[in-house]
Amino acid sequence: MVTAPGQTRVLDVPDPTVGPEDVLVKMRACGICGSDAFYISLGGLPPRQGRTPLGHEPAGEVAEVGSDVTGISVGDHVVINPMVAPSGMIGNGGATGALADYLLIEDAVRGKSLKVVPDRPPGNLAPQ
Repeated sequence: MVTAPGQTRVLDVPDPTVGPEDVLVKMRACGICGSDAFYISLGGLPPRQGRTPLGHEPAGEVAEVGSDVTGISVGDHVVINPMVAPSGMIGNGGATGALADYLLIEDAVRGKSLKVVPDRPPGNLAPQ
């Protein structure tokens, strides 16, 4: 979390609660890019300046699936689209960031909110 110009802190936050249309992802990786460094230098972005969550290039493993979600299963490896969160963006000044243990994907739709990564590369790219 960006807490002031040039400062970040690791904060304890409660694990999100999964609703019927949501997916909970155990984060496995999240890129840090130049925009994150810029947000840190500014002390965050409005309206959350001084308390801006970081992380908008996330990937992880599905830990829980809401009862109304289809096409996504516990254990799926996924990459997440940070731009379609109903409550705003993930990272980039949004209310949540992906540099967390778990990330709630609200109103999860396969192919829109997240994409499932195959266990093996397709076709002739797979190791022999």
